[in-house]
Amino acid sequence: MVTELLNLYGDRRLEDRASSIEDAMIASQTSSIHRMSRGSSFEKGAYRFFNNCKVTEQILQKALQEQCRSNCSKKEVTVAIDTCTFGIESKYNRLKSRADLGVIFQNGRSVSYGFNTHTSLVYEHKHGTPVGISYVEILTPNTKPKWKKGEGWKSRELPIEEKESHKWIKACEESQPYLTKAAHVTFVADREADIIEFYDRIKDERHDVLSRCRFDRKIISDTGKNTRLYQLLDEQQVLKTKEIEIINKEGKKALKKLGVKYVECTLRWPKKNILIKKSEDGVRVSVIQVQEISEESEDQKINWILISSKKIQNIDQAMEEVKRYEMRWLIEEFHKLLKTDGFNIEQNQMELGLRVRKLTLMAMKASIKVLKLKAARDGQTDDKVSEVFDTEEMECLEELNEELQGNTIKQMNPYEKNQLAWAAWIIARLGGWKEFYNSRRPPGNKTFVFGLERFDAVMLGYKLNKKYVS
Repeated sequence: MVTELLNLYGDRRLEDRASSIEDAMIASQTSSIHRMSRGSSFEKGAYRFFNNCKVTEQILQKALQEQCRSNCSKKEVTVAIDTCTFGIESKYNRLKSRADLGVIFQNGRSVSYGFNTHTSLVYEHKHGTPVGISYVEILTPNTKPKWKKGEGWKSRELPIEEKESHKWIKACEESQPYLTKAAHVTFVADREADIIEFYDRIKDERHDVLSRCRFDRKIISDTGKNTRLYQLLDEQQVLKTKEIEIINKEGKKALKKLGVKYVECTLRWPKKNILIKKSEDGVRVSVIQVQEISEESEDQKINWILISSKKIQNIDQAMEEVKRYEMRWLIEEFHKLLKTDGFNIEQNQMELGLRVRKLTLMAMKASIKVLKLKAARDGQTDDKVSEVFDTEEMECLEELNEELQGNTIKQMNPYEKNQLAWAAWIIARLGGWKEFYNSRRPPGNKTFVFGLERFDAVMLGYKLNKKYVS
């Protein structure tokens, strides 16, 4: 990110300051300038950096995108798109201005201010390793307007370019220039992106889309019959079953049996104002249903209906799309790191809304490091330790490894020294992870966050020791 920032800022001092803040944020895993600082000069420099008019949101966004471009070369990637809301309130009586913030909640007694981030998180499909962020937009929402009587359906006549839902298409289109080196790209979104234009406009030789369905759409079956999507799915037979383990409302583990089926069909265009249609006769899609097989009532059953722009020819391809949608959970973990499990953006003590927004963009880069460590924890990824830690940190990790290993084979670090999994094992042990005997209890986000905080303190002592002893 440093090189990208230098090219964008055109100012060596700003580049050095950005690099210093980024390193401190990654090491301390916090958004608090006070907690990540090493002295008053760092604090002053950090606040001046975020207050500098040259440091714009666009520059920080561009730096994230350029880093993503260089990391996705020759990989089949999945891009999870989602919106997250950050509530910024004057909890510590420090927020001096609500400029650059929007209304995220309002009732008769109170109003809450904050902003939304609409983010495209890119990860390698095979191992779920985070690659970077191909697009991020910060939005200042307002409460929904109260429609006058008889005007509630007027918004349906507007083209999608004039609606808020256009953000899903925009995220894909803005991401594509930074994913040109990828072998193939699949954009994955939740039910809010179930828009016919989303399936129609993005699909081409290198790009596909996958979304969860929320409408019983009008379709044309392969036999040419006009029908409804849910009715067509009910007519299909279950082709494969799978079992998953979930935690029920009582907090106990329960085994669920799911049936999987798929069908191809054509989505019919609705009768509304649509300016651009790549497929005039309807949008060809594959639909996959994953439904719980049990005697429970319909509203309590697990029931996923996924719509994919890919042509699915067998059940294995359908299961691959189900797996792809399941991995969309990575962006939920990413947002959780920003909010509660790591950086606590909502609790920072910045005085201006614009500074908080810039700080959030910087924290996104640091969150990728935690997700990379988590993805590498089982040793299945190809990531190298040198991609995340510098030479001095690797030397410190090597000495820590000797201290943290036990005397038995099970208590030793099982990975090669050049693998990122080797470093992930050490950081997890620093974070208090002791379940290396049990493969079903791997370290999680909070463990890596605590481990990186402790590693930051260890590195400080390691550097002081080298400086004064040598």
